[in-house]
Amino acid sequence: MPVRLGTTQARLKNIRKYLSLVTPILSELCDAFGSPFLKAISTITLSLSAEAENIKRNKDDCIELIEQVHTIVCAIVDLHIKADNNSILPPAMLEHLGSFTKTLQKIHTYVEAKQDASRFKHFFHQNATKTLLRECKAGLQQALAVFKVQIGIEFFADMGEMQKSMHEKHDKMLALISACSTREPSINAGFASSDSSTASLSMLPAEPKIFHGRETELKQILDIFKQPLH
Repeated sequence: MPVRLGTTQARLKNIRKYLSLVTPILSELCDAFGSPFLKAISTITLSLSAEAENIKRNKDDCIELIEQVHTIVCAIVDLHIKADNNSILPPAMLEHLGSFTKTLQKIHTYVEAKQDASRFKHFFHQNATKTLLRECKAGLQQALAVFKVQIGIEFFADMGEMQKSMHEKHDKMLALISACSTREPSINAGFASSDSSTASLSMLPAEPKIFHGRETELKQILDIFKQPLH
């Protein structure tokens, strides 16, 4: 008999799949924009996906934390795509990303401790883990409020549609990023072939972020992420 979606094991299986879909998108944005904290968030999130498979204790608590992590990560992806000024976020928002990164590290510590009972007893006193769990939940609630995320049961209702939609969005976004990036060499080649007076161009700063001056491509990416998941 197939496992129902609402069971703990099904939720665990699904959230690992969700993370496997969104993490590559986060990594691509990290490579494209070089935004602070994205690399750390991507790395920890990927590790959480692997750690989740071996959770032995408090599975429901761990899964709830990871589900919220996924939701926030999706919001962060959307935030970077919508950002103005060459996708450089304001200092206040960068500070919030830093706070979320710290919360993510705490969640990773909590989930890792739940993999093995002996390690759990060795490293953490029961009261300490309760405190850590409270801190994780508080940090997530703060991040959800900052990034204005709404969580609903229907968000995890249809794994097949979610997977198909995320794959499509990922492929479209990579195609757009690739299209933007491949234009850089042709532009540079044009400068190189012009008269010698353009040699001063070598003194200019590094190339701008890949979406600078490309409002059409940016709008296309935004449209991709605005599409419903179901």
